[in-house]
Amino acid sequence: MACGSDTVDCTGLLAAALPDVDMLMFPADCIDDDTVKMFEWICERNRIACYQLRTASLASFVELIDRLSAFAKTGAAVRSARFCQRHG
Repeated sequence: MACGSDTVDCTGLLAAALPDVDMLMFPADCIDDDTVKMFEWICERNRIACYQLRTASLASFVELIDRLSAFAKTGAAVRSARFCQRHG
């Protein structure tokens, strides 16, 4: 995982910061599988909404925001992403 200009392991720092967030969004194509599992475990444990974006792009972010706003307007369930969150 890259933090700034140096490549370092930030997993512990992220894990410590997660219990204070309301929602977590992260691009699945930029994060290793172990970190994804850790994010999902921490979010489930702390009842934090956790969303994987397909890619690290503005389009993926906008798609998620559109789904969340549709949920807020209709009260319907937020549809999962178009890919399997377990297998990619």
